[in-house]
Amino acid sequence: MNKKTQNSSFISIILFIVIVALVNSTQNMISPNLGDISIYFGFGGATVQIGGLTFVFMIISGISIAIFGYLTDKIIRKWLVVLGSLIYSISSICTVFISPGINGFYGFLFLMALDGIGFGIIIPSIFSLIGDLIKQDERSKGFSFFSIASLLGMATGLGLSTALGGTD
Repeated sequence: MNKKTQNSSFISIILFIVIVALVNSTQNMISPNLGDISIYFGFGGATVQIGGLTFVFMIISGISIAIFGYLTDKIIRKWLVVLGSLIYSISSICTVFISPGINGFYGFLFLMALDGIGFGIIIPSIFSLIGDLIKQDERSKGFSFFSIASLLGMATGLGLSTALGGTD
């Protein structure tokens, strides 16, 4: 493998790690603030309805992972990563424009569903690309970086939302 290809592969892997960390970070910012989100949408602090947001994300991302896990062998993977990243990023950014009240809740629910689709596209595509970019005898190391990025993203999201979120 020549030097340019090695550098390109290294940069791609770093980019994948950053994407995975950011996706996990933003997704884990909801849980510590369920009460405040509930108040924002007019549920008076009850978290049952807001827990449904996380449920919708998990179900839709699971279905999307299954579908796009199959499609990663049929479609160019880098474009799947781009598509998933765009869907996830745009829907996450759009949450800033969600209004309070029940209509805002339904809008947020819709955006969480889109986040689930984006997440479901990103994860299997990145796993597959890492398998393509890393030599077979070093794949476990590559997948461990992916797992570490996921955990760091979760910790960052939970830590930031706990430290900065909430009005309690």
